Amino acid sequence: MLSTRLFLIATLAGAVPAAAQTVQVASAKGADTAVTDSTPAKPVAKPMRIAAPPIEIQHMRAPDQRGLNVFESPKEETVPFEGFKLNWGGAFTQQYQNLTHQNNAAPKMVGTVNQNQLIPIGQGFNNAVANLYLNVQLARGIRVALESYLSARHHQESWVKDGYFLIDGSPIDNALLYLIMKYTTLKVGHF
Repeated sequence: MLSTRLFLIATLAGAVPAAAQTVQVASAKGADTAVTDSTPAKPVAKPMRIAAPPIEIQHMRAPDQRGLNVFESPKEETVPFEGFKLNWGGAFTQQYQNLTHQNNAAPKMVGTVNQNQLIPIGQGFNNAVANLYLNVQLARGIRVALESYLSARHHQESWVKDGYFLIDGSPIDNALLYLIMKYTTLKVGHF
């Protein structure tokens, strides 16, 4: 009976596969008897995964984890051109800081003020920072990127960080232009 209880505890804890439904239990005489477990197997919880949105614009470096260690827009056409596409994105952060400082300088008194004493600093929330991203697929191999700072420290108004045209393909059906654009990328604007 003890081994049956241990099997049930191990099964509930996930140590024994759900497919194992037969347990050998030793009787008092030493003979083995088979006991069948008729309880249904519990479904195994899968880890939660958040799906990243698909990239719908050509020659676009992913702005999320997929874009790590990718320093230029990809030259390959990983997405087929299906016409005009507009993609909005954003980023937001709210930071908390708690700073301390000290020095071991000897007091230097000027009047009643110690010139070597550090000003008091403390803790609190910084100004929130938010960015807005706009990407537009204009034609095959041509896109526009615009990044705006919506707010930042000492910049309470919105202002454009960068914006540019990225031309990685020829919208004109010409064999010579296709050959040139196979090896050339034009990036025009402020970046």
